[in-house]
Amino acid sequence: MILFIGVVGAGKSVQGRYLSDLLGFPWISTGEILRQHIAGELREKMLRGDLLSDDDLYEVITPILEELIGTTEIILDGFPRTIAQAEWLERFIERNKSKVSCIIHLEADEDEVTERLLKRGRPDDTKEVIVNRFNEYRTKTLPIISYFEENGAPVIHVDGNGTEQEVRERVTKAVTDLGIHKA
Repeated sequence: MILFIGVVGAGKSVQGRYLSDLLGFPWISTGEILRQHIAGELREKMLRGDLLSDDDLYEVITPILEELIGTTEIILDGFPRTIAQAEWLERFIERNKSKVSCIIHLEADEDEVTERLLKRGRPDDTKEVIVNRFNEYRTKTLPIISYFEENGAPVIHVDGNGTEQEVRERVTKAVTDLGIHKA
């Protein structure tokens, strides 16, 4: 399993989708899944930039992971976002006799990311929501990097600034250098 972790707007989905096409591995974007499958109060919470509860996420992601795990490498973007979710994912992976091949940590400048998000124009891409997402990322998601490093998973720090093509080249080189190849 290849995990993409980074602040909102760092390019996780763009690069995850690209890597999926390049390597022939399924790509799972929790953001896209949630935007398509949640409504009501949960949707409002997400649109404010708040993280959904762990149980809400597990309910959505478990059937998808169960369908794919063990059959091929999986590219997972946007999950886990907290230490508790990282611990849950590790238990899930162990139960299913799989492993984390690497974590790609897309690091991007907040000013550049803010500009990208405002151009993207989703209803939840307002300055207030973006600031909230940055805070959530710093306090809840960023500690996951150390957690995985301490547990022996290879973490690749990739500069997510620049053009889509520049970041794509960095991601491709990082994965190739790690020895991950086409399915």
